[in-house]
Amino acid sequence: MAASWPDVRSSLAQNTIRGVIERRGRQMLSVGVALMRSPRLYLLDEPSGGLAREYTEKVSGIIDAIHKDSRTSILFLEQNLTESLCIAHQVYVLAGGHLTFSGNPAQFKQVEKVSKIF
Repeated sequence: MAASWPDVRSSLAQNTIRGVIERRGRQMLSVGVALMRSPRLYLLDEPSGGLAREYTEKVSGIIDAIHKDSRTSILFLEQNLTESLCIAHQVYVLAGGHLTFSGNPAQFKQVEKVSKIF
């Protein structure tokens, strides 16, 4: 998995001795650990949280590739709607603990009430 992110691999090698891994490295490392376990369902909580745009795109691409290559189901919670809607097949919106929308990304973009909130 580290081969997907050579700069993270280098950072891990340098910082492991000191016991310090920057946020980007921790986030990407946790995604890598999840991948090694080969579950039937991945649950990801804000996989792009705290990452720079270039890494957000890499993580989104990897999530999409996981689904396409392994046909593994992926449920992820994400505040970055731009990236999420590009790879999502189904969208659920919760507000105040209630399901306020369920549909595909195209339907989500057409719902005026939901679109205004985001």
